[in-house]
Amino acid sequence: MPIVQVNQTAIYYEEHGTGRPLVFIHGLGLTHTMWTPQVETFSRTHRVITIDVRGAGHSGKLRGWRRLLQRQTADLMALLNQLGIEQVVLCGVSYGGVFAQRFVLEYPQRCAGLIVVDSFSSTRPRTIKELGLVIGVNLGAPFWLLPGRMLAPVIAHEYAPWPLAQQYLLQGLFAMRRYETMKLRYAINWIHYTPELKLARCPTLGIVGDHEPLLVEYMRTFTQAIAGAHLEIIPHSFDPTNLCQRECFDQLVGAFLQQIGWTDMHVSKD
Repeated sequence: MPIVQVNQTAIYYEEHGTGRPLVFIHGLGLTHTMWTPQVETFSRTHRVITIDVRGAGHSGKLRGWRRLLQRQTADLMALLNQLGIEQVVLCGVSYGGVFAQRFVLEYPQRCAGLIVVDSFSSTRPRTIKELGLVIGVNLGAPFWLLPGRMLAPVIAHEYAPWPLAQQYLLQGLFAMRRYETMKLRYAINWIHYTPELKLARCPTLGIVGDHEPLLVEYMRTFTQAIAGAHLEIIPHSFDPTNLCQRECFDQLVGAFLQQIGWTDMHVSKD
């Protein structure tokens, strides 16, 4: 099991393929396994790295309540240092998209590109509807403490139109570290990165499914905050788009990597 000791904790990671490094960060409560389809696609042309962040999967415990994202992004930075990697393209979905933003703000020199999927840069409400959502997600954070058998029917129904996503989310549900997931839910409920994002200088792609209009607006706010960032809205898709519309997602990411010159013209034997 590939585990590295960093910052007084253990971080699980996997590497597949060779070439320019491409790092994927998983969604809330899930693990590196949610990127299995993308590992299959991009390990042919890239050095693909997936991790379990502190508090998820096989990685160490998420202790305390303060500066959780800063500590998690410092773990990735330390891992990259141990692997001898100077720059990466970083892709995160949902919670992983918040992680990716925090990473590029903390360590801008290490990011050759940024891909944020089905996520948000601020939870500061601008409308009554957004205020209601913020209140709802805060009151609902303990929802993640419920047993998997109680949550599974909700997930199965919500993701019935997207069988691949349904499969991975149900698998992840029963492996979820619930208390730490709740802590991370609270942490991302109170972010306001939008003003800082003007400092981001790397090429940036936003991807969002069209199923939830408010999430589309959140992603518009994110991409508008970064000079030159581009937003792709995927029809008939929901969070996580990498599983709801795998083929379309992979095509968009592949095109972005080529556009920014982050694709080596070879095929890996991995």
